[in-house]
Amino acid sequence: MPGPWVFRDGELVERRHAAPLARGPRSGLSAPMLINDHLPDLVGPGGKRYSSKSALRREYKARGLVELGNDAPTQAVDNRKRVTKAEIGEALQMVKQGYKPAPLETAIVPDE
Repeated sequence: MPGPWVFRDGELVERRHAAPLARGPRSGLSAPMLINDHLPDLVGPGGKRYSSKSALRREYKARGLVELGNDAPTQAVDNRKRVTKAEIGEALQMVKQGYKPAPLETAIVPDE
């Protein structure tokens, strides 16, 4: 049974009979590592489209965001608003004076 086929000198030959591909002269220098700045069709914060990593990072910085990449956060960040004792006392006084917050709106879900 014949094996895989490859092109050599414009002819289709069985790979086991094909001569290895000739490589051109190689430099003793290592090859440079290039990282492309282009990102096709990336949608960033606010729904804006970006085609450049640097432009996206500028937007992150302008919004005060931090790019993490594949790294997991090293520590949890608590972004909850701190309530002071004064604010608690003020809220308690409002309730004692008869303040009642407006009821939350609830979605009406039809029975199935």
